[in-house]
Amino acid sequence: MSFSGARMDHASLTAPCASCHNGSNATGKSQKHFVTNVPCESCHRTISWSSVNYRHMSASYPNHSAAIGCTACHSGNSQAVPFKFAAYRPDCAACHANDFRPQQHAKLLKPAPMNYTVAELKDCTGACHIYADKSQTTIITRRQRQHRVNGGGW
Repeated sequence: MSFSGARMDHASLTAPCASCHNGSNATGKSQKHFVTNVPCESCHRTISWSSVNYRHMSASYPNHSAAIGCTACHSGNSQAVPFKFAAYRPDCAACHANDFRPQQHAKLLKPAPMNYTVAELKDCTGACHIYADKSQTTIITRRQRQHRVNGGGW
């Protein structure tokens, strides 16, 4: 007798996935699975386990969308995120400081051009102003909320 192709209707189940999918009663996590103690249903849809459906709810871990795999941030293959630039945690720069291009972020033009530093714009979503001079009292250009977490292209 073979159960090949059999499907289990999970619609009425209330127990956590791991209560059955433990490697003994039913197939559990593979050896290559991301190491975590988060319940399966936190990241996976119950209809198709290959579909990842994560959404970070903390401001420290904004939702970048499903286009980014778990190991892009969890590079140590664990729940912990080894921030590349931990001094900027929890802001965008904690991971993206090496993407920052000062020449694209003018702060003032006179008497000599000056650019913002990554530390000044570490959250990427704040206002980025170009000032008339080094007194920083007159704004000549406002670029508010230039970058969005899911905006891409930067």
